Amino acid sequence: MDEDRIMTGKHEKPDFAKHLVNLASQRLGTMVLEVSDDFFAEAKRMLQDSEPVFLPDEYDDHGKWMDGWESRRRREPGHDSTVIQLGARGIIHGVEIDTRHFTGNYPPQASLQGVDPHSGFNNSSEKWEELIPVSDLGPDQQHYFPINNNRAFSHLRLNIFPDGGIAR
Repeated sequence: MDEDRIMTGKHEKPDFAKHLVNLASQRLGTMVLEVSDDFFAEAKRMLQDSEPVFLPDEYDDHGKWMDGWESRRRREPGHDSTVIQLGARGIIHGVEIDTRHFTGNYPPQASLQGVDPHSGFNNSSEKWEELIPVSDLGPDQQHYFPINNNRAFSHLRLNIFPDGGIAR
């Protein structure tokens, strides 16, 4: 499904990223509900509305400070994921997965699933719907994926394979 990915220049964005509401915006109240691992950088950082930054001399208790979500390298089979509750339920027309400033520590692949539970959210019992199949990512760039689904979603699960960092 990589053929559906929209490749753009450094500052170009597809129409859905320029003209539609970012349902994953912290300003709307979007929040991280679950994360498998965010040892190096908290998952909530990827929900910020600002452009990601790189601060070469900034460090915290876990090493180099990164502006985004970053998990530890996996030593066992599997992958990392995070579940977010959107600040507003809505139809998702496209998604940006941004690896800017993550060069050697970006995830080589990612996928996205959505769900709209009708009574309370329980990750273990939800029937997640694929929005983006497992797709290749590259380092230090914005990846745009159109979504052709007219259903509304309130929760998303971002899977990264096997691990790494996502700026936004």
